[in-house]
Amino acid sequence: MRMAVAYGLERFWGEHLRYEREKGTESRNKGLYWKAVWCTLANILEPSDIKLPDAKGTVAFDNTDDIKRIAAEIWQMPLDQQKVTLMVLSQLCDSLVWWTQRYKKQTSEG
Repeated sequence: MRMAVAYGLERFWGEHLRYEREKGTESRNKGLYWKAVWCTLANILEPSDIKLPDAKGTVAFDNTDDIKRIAAEIWQMPLDQQKVTLMVLSQLCDSLVWWTQRYKKQTSEG
Protein backbone atom coordinates (compact mmCIF):
# COMPACT_ATOMS: atom_id res chain seq x y z
CA MET A 1 0.00 0.00 0.00
CA ARG A 2 2.75 2.45 0.92
CA MET A 3 4.63 1.56 -2.28
CA ALA A 4 1.61 2.34 -4.46
CA VAL A 5 1.39 5.80 -2.88
CA ALA A 6 5.00 6.42 -3.89
CA TYR A 7 4.04 5.75 -7.52
CA GLY A 8 1.24 8.30 -7.38
CA LEU A 9 -2.50 8.71 -7.34
CA GLU A 10 -3.17 6.96 -10.64
CA ARG A 11 -1.30 3.84 -9.55
CA PHE A 12 -2.98 3.82 -6.15
CA TRP A 13 -6.43 4.26 -7.68
CA GLY A 14 -5.86 1.46 -10.19
CA GLU A 15 -4.75 -1.20 -7.71
CA HIS A 16 -8.32 -2.21 -6.92
CA LEU A 17 -8.85 -2.91 -10.62
CA ARG A 18 -5.87 -5.26 -10.70
CA TYR A 19 -7.24 -7.25 -7.77
CA GLU A 20 -10.74 -7.20 -9.23
CA ARG A 21 -9.41 -8.79 -12.42
CA GLU A 22 -7.88 -11.71 -10.51
CA LYS A 23 -9.94 -14.75 -9.54
CA GLY A 24 -10.67 -15.74 -5.97
CA THR A 25 -12.19 -14.38 -2.80
CA GLU A 26 -8.89 -13.17 -1.34
CA SER A 27 -8.13 -11.00 -4.38
CA ARG A 28 -11.68 -9.69 -4.45
CA ASN A 29 -11.44 -8.73 -0.77
CA LYS A 30 -8.13 -6.95 -1.35
CA GLY A 31 -9.66 -5.06 -4.27
CA LEU A 32 -12.63 -3.99 -2.17
CA TYR A 33 -10.23 -2.82 0.56
CA TRP A 34 -8.21 -0.67 -1.86
CA LYS A 35 -11.40 0.75 -3.36
CA ALA A 36 -12.70 1.58 0.14
CA VAL A 37 -9.46 3.44 0.93
CA TRP A 38 -9.87 5.56 -2.22
CA CYS A 39 -13.50 6.33 -1.35
CA THR A 40 -12.53 7.18 2.23
CA LEU A 41 -9.80 9.49 0.95
CA ALA A 42 -12.40 11.24 -1.21
CA ASN A 43 -14.59 11.74 1.87
CA ILE A 44 -11.67 13.10 3.90
CA LEU A 45 -10.78 15.59 1.15
CA GLU A 46 -14.35 16.69 0.42
CA PRO A 47 -14.38 19.63 2.90
CA SER A 48 -11.27 21.03 1.19
CA ASP A 49 -13.05 21.10 -2.20
CA ILE A 50 -10.63 18.57 -3.67
CA LYS A 51 -12.74 16.27 -5.81
CA LEU A 52 -11.20 12.88 -6.53
CA PRO A 53 -12.14 11.17 -9.78
CA ASP A 54 -14.18 7.98 -9.23
CA ALA A 55 -14.83 9.00 -5.64
CA LYS A 56 -17.54 6.35 -5.36
CA GLY A 57 -15.40 3.56 -6.82
CA THR A 58 -17.74 2.71 -9.67
CA VAL A 59 -15.31 1.90 -12.50
CA ALA A 60 -14.94 -1.81 -13.30
CA PHE A 61 -11.72 -3.52 -14.45
CA ASP A 62 -13.17 -4.36 -17.86
CA ASN A 63 -14.31 -0.83 -18.72
CA THR A 64 -11.27 0.44 -20.62
CA ASP A 65 -12.82 3.74 -21.67
CA ASP A 66 -13.72 4.70 -18.10
CA ILE A 67 -10.28 3.64 -16.85
CA LYS A 68 -8.60 5.90 -19.41
CA ARG A 69 -10.96 8.75 -18.53
CA ILE A 70 -10.32 8.47 -14.77
CA ALA A 71 -6.54 8.25 -15.30
CA ALA A 72 -6.70 11.41 -17.41
CA GLU A 73 -8.81 13.18 -14.76
CA ILE A 74 -6.27 12.31 -12.07
CA TRP A 75 -3.45 13.76 -14.18
CA GLN A 76 -5.53 16.90 -14.86
CA MET A 77 -5.95 17.70 -11.17
CA PRO A 78 -4.11 20.91 -10.24
CA LEU A 79 -0.61 20.12 -8.99
CA ASP A 80 -1.24 21.62 -5.54
CA GLN A 81 -4.31 19.40 -5.14
CA GLN A 82 -2.32 16.35 -6.24
CA LYS A 83 0.35 17.11 -3.64
CA VAL A 84 -2.16 17.60 -0.83
CA THR A 85 -4.00 14.43 -1.83
CA LEU A 86 -0.78 12.41 -1.86
CA MET A 87 0.22 13.73 1.56
CA VAL A 88 -3.15 12.84 3.06
CA LEU A 89 -3.18 9.45 1.32
CA SER A 90 0.32 8.71 2.58
CA GLN A 91 -0.70 9.39 6.18
CA LEU A 92 -3.95 7.43 5.78
CA CYS A 93 -2.03 4.43 4.44
CA ASP A 94 0.54 4.64 7.23
CA SER A 95 -2.29 4.55 9.75
CA LEU A 96 -4.01 1.64 8.02
CA VAL A 97 -0.80 -0.37 7.86
CA TRP A 98 -0.03 0.40 11.50
CA TRP A 99 -3.49 -0.63 12.71
CA THR A 100 -3.47 -3.74 10.51
CA GLN A 101 -0.17 -4.83 12.04
CA ARG A 102 -1.32 -3.93 15.54
CA TYR A 103 -4.41 -6.13 15.33
CA LYS A 104 -2.93 -8.96 13.29
CA LYS A 105 -3.33 -12.24 15.11
CA GLN A 106 -0.08 -13.40 16.61
CA THR A 107 0.90 -17.00 15.99
CA SER A 108 2.33 -18.80 18.96
CA GLU A 109 5.58 -20.62 18.39
CA GLY A 110 6.75 -23.30 20.67
